[in-house]
Amino acid sequence: MKLLFPLFLVLASLSFANAQIQVPLFSEPAEINQQIGLTHFKIKYERPKRNDRLIFGGLVPFDKVWRTGSSECTKIYFDQPVTLNDTDIASGCYSLFTIPGKEEWTIILNKDTSLYGAYDYDSKLDVVRFQVPAKTTTQWREAFNINIDVLNDEALISLQWEFLNIEFKIETNTYENILGQANDIITNDYDLEEGEYTLTADYIIHNKSGFGPEYLNIVEQLINKAFKIEGENTYNYRCKRDILKIQNNKAGYTKASNDHINFLLKNKPYEGYELDVAKIRLDIKAWK
Repeated sequence: MKLLFPLFLVLASLSFANAQIQVPLFSEPAEINQQIGLTHFKIKYERPKRNDRLIFGGLVPFDKVWRTGSSECTKIYFDQPVTLNDTDIASGCYSLFTIPGKEEWTIILNKDTSLYGAYDYDSKLDVVRFQVPAKTTTQWREAFNINIDVLNDEALISLQWEFLNIEFKIETNTYENILGQANDIITNDYDLEEGEYTLTADYIIHNKSGFGPEYLNIVEQLINKAFKIEGENTYNYRCKRDILKIQNNKAGYTKASNDHINFLLKNKPYEGYELDVAKIRLDIKAWK
């Protein structure tokens, strides 16, 4: 027993020596991942809380560079070139700094992503800086928050704390990239998976404002290519009928619709095709 008691003390002391107390960080780290068009965005930052403190004009002074969070500088990453405030920015990782003001904020993207806070911030490494208005909202935020929203081919970045909401847009090259791909597959006979021509045409139709007045000419060529490469299928017929309806081509729409019906009746390609036949006939009748 005399030997066991000292051994117990040794083991107990080792246990206390290795013990750890875990408590939450004052500002929890956060990471946002969002696909906008063909561009992947990521933002890493830390979220300070208000905790009954004076934030803007106090903890976060006006007219001074702020890390836009706490601890390390906030970082924003995108894997495709983007445009911010009419400035073309290469893909990569940048620090996101701001200068809060009572009426407007300055948004800054900087090349140095190694900084703790803004203590060694160097304006010579700025990639872009511009002003946006300071706006308020009815939603209260106890902790600082960054949000990315999807606006077709644009990312809407929101900086939110208390009732404040600072917004700015980052434009992607989604439409430009898709247009280049569309012209490429129109010109060349690529061995694409079935439906890719139609999928591209359908995307352009639903986002026509981004492709200019020639968008219908592009989608028409895509569907013609789809029929040439893939032959008949219900997806190609549906898109062709959509194009003809937009063109207000009644005769062409009626012929394409009857061709679609004949294809469905002959091939019976899926369960419930009869319902689609009935709907197409109603569409033809409604136009007449």
